[in-house]
Amino acid sequence: ARKGDPATCKRVSFFASDSYATLTVAPYDATYPNYKLVIPASAENDWTFLREEVLDVIKAGAKFAETRNNAMILKAGLNGSVHFGASSVDVGTFKRECPCIRRGFDEGTIAFNYAYLADAFAAFPKGQTVHMGFNTPSSPVIFTSESAPDALMLVMPIKITDLATHGGSEYEELAEEEGVEQVSGVCPGGYNVCPDGPGSEKFQKATA
Repeated sequence: ARKGDPATCKRVSFFASDSYATLTVAPYDATYPNYKLVIPASAENDWTFLREEVLDVIKAGAKFAETRNNAMILKAGLNGSVHFGASSVDVGTFKRECPCIRRGFDEGTIAFNYAYLADAFAAFPKGQTVHMGFNTPSSPVIFTSESAPDALMLVMPIKITDLATHGGSEYEELAEEEGVEQVSGVCPGGYNVCPDGPGSEKFQKATA
């Protein structure tokens, strides 16, 4: 239920009849920012992942990322894969490979707060593919899925130079490394995507 009206009063209260909780808010007398200006109209690069594969990798590397800057680095790997990495002087270095169908950005790295990245993928239905669209490693990244056409998640990446400056040289070294541990997993349709490679016919069929 609601008491008051922002057009006639300075405060609006929301309350639940079966509880003691009451939320009181005050309307902001200003023009709301045009958030649509932040959302890219198009994306030159598109990385397509299986939702569960990415969430499993992020979960495995969370302890490494959360000890410093919460940063997880993604780097374009061989055969269409993407390397996920996080580093901490206290915990060590985390390196995993995740299957992906990449369109564009075949060389380079992009970094995120691992918790924001996990939230973006978790917002979509289970067992589905998620598109990660972006133009540059420092521009807004949009997450979409054919399974939820009305949903769009936006996450701002972290600059790699900032990580090297404030997080230590291990981030810079991590972004340049190639050898990573491969993650196995099953995608929709029961195909084992890792042995066959993300660019294989099976992976393409499963994500079609």
